[in-house]
Amino acid sequence: MTAILPLGSGKASGIRAFISIEIPKPIREQMIGVPEPLKEVKGKFSWSSTNNLHITLKFLGDCTRRRLEAISKRLSEIAASHMQFGISFEGVGVFPSFSAPRIVWLGIKDGREQLVKLANDISDSMEAIGFKKEAKPFRPHITLARIKYLGSKPEFKTAVGEISNTKISPMAAKYIFLMRSQLNPKGAIYTVIERMCLADPAGTREGAVPIGGSLPKE
Repeated sequence: MTAILPLGSGKASGIRAFISIEIPKPIREQMIGVPEPLKEVKGKFSWSSTNNLHITLKFLGDCTRRRLEAISKRLSEIAASHMQFGISFEGVGVFPSFSAPRIVWLGIKDGREQLVKLANDISDSMEAIGFKKEAKPFRPHITLARIKYLGSKPEFKTAVGEISNTKISPMAAKYIFLMRSQLNPKGAIYTVIERMCLADPAGTREGAVPIGGSLPKE
């Protein structure tokens, strides 16, 4: 997640972007091992890679440079109004249900309230500049895997139950990240466009930090 976004890159249609809380590498390395028992279950899964684990706050889709600049300005304002906070990770489950599972998730315990408030403020702000608001309430989580099909739902449910009480080391959420997503046959590649510092209890803020010097060109 430390790759510098090449300036001048991107298709004419825009840059595929999203807003997230990024997770430190040592914690991501703990997370990637959580679904190991599920790999014994018959079926087809798309497993998240270590580099792609994060908390999505808002998916934006294709954005022009001008729109990215507007997003950046609004995210800086939102970041200034939210204090830094702690996040702890606990529990494993599925969306939408065990009868029709599509996603395996790692849950969030501490920090849920702050994440929901942050995501809702971002959603309201993005709606004001033309982004569609999500129909479903925001549910903070980490996506561990996507399920294409299962050979045995009972076997799968048992395997999930064995890891349902998983706990991962906590982290401090200090930044909002504006990210780029590039689709690739081997999986999406995520790179940082810009990060905005949440308000520090000590009263210091570094403001928006472009990765690579400026927002990418279209």
